Amino acid sequence: MLTESVIARSDLERRLQELKQELSTGEAQLVVLDKRRRETTDTMLRIAGAIQMLEELLQTPVHNSHSGLGASTDSRSANGLQPAAVEALA
Repeated sequence: MLTESVIARSDLERRLQELKQELSTGEAQLVVLDKRRRETTDTMLRIAGAIQMLEELLQTPVHNSHSGLGASTDSRSANGLQPAAVEALA
């Protein structure tokens, strides 16, 4: 019987070490996933901002400088976008 309890204890100690290693691996994976989640969230916020800006630009009338009514006083570039808006879309 003494042999059985010694073997069982060594099995338990081995399993304990395995579980500790698995826990450590899982924690490391969560750190990586949390970083990826933050990066993905940041990217999605930038995309949502670009979408909102484009939708707002599409709702504003574009003054056509070729309408024969004279030069436009609008500060938009030839493509109808504010220079800052063009930079934000890049």
